[in-house]
Amino acid sequence: MKKIFALIITLLLLMSVLALPVYAYTMDDGAGNLTENGTDPAEKIEAEGDYINLTGGAHNLRGNIGGDLLGFFTSLTVKDAVIGGSMRFFSFEAVLDDLSCRNLTFAGTDTTIGKNVKAGAVYAFTNGTFVFEGTCDTLVVYAQKVVIKGTVNDNAKINSDDVSFASDCTVNNVTVKSVAEPYLNDTDGYSSALNHFETINWEKVNVWLDTLEGLPSVIIYALAGALIIQLVFGKHTRRTAEVFKAHPVRFSFSGVLHLISVPGFAAFMFILSMEIAAALLFLYMALISVSQLFAGSVLGARLFPTMNRFLSAVIATTTLAIICSLPYVGGIATIASLVIAFGFFAVTVFSKRTDKQMPTPENPQ
Repeated sequence: MKKIFALIITLLLLMSVLALPVYAYTMDDGAGNLTENGTDPAEKIEAEGDYINLTGGAHNLRGNIGGDLLGFFTSLTVKDAVIGGSMRFFSFEAVLDDLSCRNLTFAGTDTTIGKNVKAGAVYAFTNGTFVFEGTCDTLVVYAQKVVIKGTVNDNAKINSDDVSFASDCTVNNVTVKSVAEPYLNDTDGYSSALNHFETINWEKVNVWLDTLEGLPSVIIYALAGALIIQLVFGKHTRRTAEVFKAHPVRFSFSGVLHLISVPGFAAFMFILSMEIAAALLFLYMALISVSQLFAGSVLGARLFPTMNRFLSAVIATTTLAIICSLPYVGGIATIASLVIAFGFFAVTVFSKRTDKQMPTPENPQ
């Protein structure tokens, strides 16, 4: 009962935090705001005010929106849409074919901005390939791979490992931060983009030097985070470490299962309650952001069971945070951290066993 009560209290607190912005969008204030969960491809949106859609599913957007758009999707396709305000959304995959808006801000993975997209400013944060064929005044991009084929009127800042330009694109005052030199990618092959566009300012990124420069902040974050996690969840990290030691395969499978299933469950909850679903998504993103801290604490208790729990957590969390920040191997370590963190979440919140009933190496059950 205590665990269920704690979960309910946590959700209520998160709902309270989210209630004001959600209420501001959904309240019937005469501005014509529209909130819905529909994903009908044939549906055409008509909203005088703001439009909010946090279904978490695949969505096809067409129509006219007088105010802002706020959305959370697994995939988003936009065709023939006019937005009077700004568009802000998260989507794992997005294709914007025909769109006009004031500002465009989004995060996700692979994204394509089509030729018929016009925006004052575009801010893109993607963990994949970003293709820009549209027109904007200001462009700010953080992505693994960037392909510029459109028009940037005023200025652009691009942070990526792989940046290419089409020979017929228009770029003005573009700053590129990348490991490799930006290049021209056309049918005739590859060549240096710096020889074709005088407005490109390339800043070469030294991956290892950047990593070393960022280590102090990583270490401080790990030290402070490990101590906080132990103060709040110290008992649970010890218990999770025992489960991890007794059943490593089951524990890892549980972590993977919860990592991929929580967004789908939150999307289903939108049918019943938008506030609870939004709280779950917020909790999900929060756990992802601090996954290294929980994983480090669990690993510390697992690897150093007889050591002081604060010291073991600090050692393991700091080591894990440094490994996650390293090039090449950091991605694998980050995925492992996510699996352990969500395994911790599964054991702490969803387990119905008491402390005495939990499996241990001496009593594996």
